[in-house]
Amino acid sequence: MGYKNIMVAVGFDNQAQALLQKAESVASHYPGATLSIIHVDMNVAEFYQALLVLI
Repeated sequence: MGYKNIMVAVGFDNQAQALLQKAESVASHYPGATLSIIHVDMNVAEFYQALLVLI
């Protein structure tokens, strides 16, 4: 029994390429596994400030 879903979160910075390669390598060992990539915006301060205005 192995992984069915593998998710990697990247910020499209200098480490993103290495993270994607590692995730692809892990996924290749589990036939049928789904590899999902999610972009994480590391600058969320503006988002939270906008939420505070709405409250």
